[in-house]
Order: sequence, then C-alpha cells, then structure tokens
Amino acid sequence: MFKNNLAVISGLLQLESFQSENKHTQKILRNTQLRIQTMATVHEMFYQSSSFNNLRFENFVENMVEAIQAILTNQTNQITFEFDVEPLELNINQAVPCGLILNELITNAYKHAYPESGGEVEVSIETEGKKVTMGVEDNGIGLLERISIDEPMTLGFTLIKNLSKQLNAKILLDRQLGTNVSVQFTKEDKKGAGSSMGIS
Repeated sequence: MFKNNLAVISGLLQLESFQSENKHTQKILRNTQLRIQTMATVHEMFYQSSSFNNLRFENFVENMVEAIQAILTNQTNQITFEFDVEPLELNINQAVPCGLILNELITNAYKHAYPESGGEVEVSIETEGKKVTMGVEDNGIGLLERISIDEPMTLGFTLIKNLSKQLNAKILLDRQLGTNVSVQFTKEDKKGAGSSMGIS
C-alpha cells in the first residue's frame, strides 16, 4: 500500500508539472517527483524480495537511472551512463538514504554537468568487507566554488549532508576533473525508520 501511495503522489506531481507554465515551478515539481520515485522504487524492490534486509542495491541503481532519464526527457543534453557497481545487499534503513543520496548526485550531474553538450556520468559502488563507497563522477563544467558539502547552499546538497548523517557516512568532493562526489559508510543492520530525510 505504501509504495502504491508513493506512486500516486509521483503521478500527481508529474501532472502538476505538465500543467504549470512556470519553469521554476516545473523544476521544483520534477525534483520532488524524482525523490518520491526513488523511495517508491526502493520499497517496491523490497516488497518483490519479500524481505526488508536484502535489497540488491546494484539492481536498484540502474532502475533509478532509468526513472531519472524518463522524467528528464526534455533535457537538451545527451547524457550516457557507465556503471561500475559491485554486488551489494542493504536493508531498508540504509537503502532509502543511499538511494536518495544517489538520486541527488545523479540528477545534479544529469542536469548541470554538460549544459551545452553531451557527456558521460559514471556511477560506482565499491565494497571492502563492510565498508561501502558510492560515487558519481563526471568530467563536465564542475561545481561552482561557492558550493560545498560542509555549508551547502542548495536543497540537493543539504539533503545529501543530512542523509549522510543517517548513514554515519563521510562525503568526499573532488573538483579536479569535473565533479566527483563519493560517500563512504559502513554496512550495518540499522534499526528504525529509514525514509526520513533528516531535515529539521
């Protein structure tokens, strides 16, 4: 039922976006739709697996990218994705914040890395024991110098910072060649709700 409700909300946001003539409003609605779609996808995959402890996160990543591409079909730039994703099972309380973080990073790269041309975005997940490193990398125009993880000035990076706290994760930002953001955390069986964005 929960995943169905999320799907309905996502659909309503899409309809509102289509009907709005204000570009800024359209952007806000699409971004919100993507975040809700990410949570819906996570829950749907858990329901399909009949377990809240073993989401195959590598499968989720490609599903999420397909959803982002479908929603942002009016982008003029042509973005291709490369995946270097190792097998990883997460429970729901880590999968939801991980999914939302990846959604923000991938959406940001999709929309801003190559504003006037096409390009490639690489999504990676590496595991070493219980240590997990997720990364999204492009060789586009790069982030503005005023944007930082420690003092985020956008909603997207504010979400990333707050969601990373739920994972006790470390965020690394490399601006040398385009933008490379990686999130490092320890896989564990976290208890309690995992879908909160942690915004106070």
